[in-house]
Amino acid sequence: MTTLFTSPASDDARAAFAAKPRGLVDKVMSVTDAVARFVRDGDYLATGGFGTNRIPSAVCHEILRQKKQNLGFSGHTATHDFQILAAGNLTGRGQTLARLDAAYVVGLEARGLSPHARRVLESGTVQVVEWSNYTLALRYSAAAMGVPFVPARSLMGTDTLAHCPAKVIECPFTGEKLVAIPALYPDVAAIHALTCLPSTPPLALISEIAIRVASASDFSMIDRPPVCENSTPTSISSAASAVREKK
Repeated sequence: MTTLFTSPASDDARAAFAAKPRGLVDKVMSVTDAVARFVRDGDYLATGGFGTNRIPSAVCHEILRQKKQNLGFSGHTATHDFQILAAGNLTGRGQTLARLDAAYVVGLEARGLSPHARRVLESGTVQVVEWSNYTLALRYSAAAMGVPFVPARSLMGTDTLAHCPAKVIECPFTGEKLVAIPALYPDVAAIHALTCLPSTPPLALISEIAIRVASASDFSMIDRPPVCENSTPTSISSAASAVREKK
């Protein structure tokens, strides 16, 4: 499939981000409340982390509990998080996942493949577009920069290019062949950190992640400082522990 599940139009995104509040207020709430408030049926969800490392498992489980429906989804080596969300398909709970930008899903070889996640993909009930982990990262980066695409050499000469909406273009300066990788603007991103403060802005939260563990593409998924554009209208940030600020 070569369908774009989200619009890469940067002007539309910039207009939406311009009205966002940026006050450092206490945003602590339960995962139940966060999912109920910010995740809507039909939304496009992006998750942070990589594989089994620092993924927002609690958020994914809560999405299932609340029976959110027809979500779009992407994540880097989204094995465990995809397997969790796949439980909302073909199990009498409706259809949690409807669209998938896949870089790597279904299983980690060390654990074995998830039979049900494999069943969901093979059923044909989920629309799937293929990317590499690198080009998926470029999609988040393009959104963070506030541009509709970024040029790259990646995917050229591969079958993946034939199964995704990236397009071969000609450089206006050199005439070289490049691949235009479209921006990906999720409706909501779920990021898991190790610790946080109640008023921690998303960028500082991910800076803390980068110091301790790999940040993957989490920087590009969430709110950015004024020198850059935001890439996600809403981000849910979970943490293993919260440190209360001293009065």
